[in-house]
Amino acid sequence: MSKIYTITILLFFGYFLNSCDSTNEKKESIAIGFSQIIDNDMWRKSMDHAMKIEASLHPEIKLTIYNAIAM
Repeated sequence: MSKIYTITILLFFGYFLNSCDSTNEKKESIAIGFSQIIDNDMWRKSMDHAMKIEASLHPEIKLTIYNAIAM
């Protein structure tokens, strides 16, 4: 009886640990977009660059920066 009990416990834990696999989860993507009218300012360029670097560290984030030209 102890052999069957041991095998049952091992199968249960094996199933339990396999069901905790998180590789099948879908990751949501986040889209961030904005436009700015001033693109020739050095401060603005450095902020855009910093945002692009930070967004590149997170594969679920898609960053889009547009240049809004006033007419």
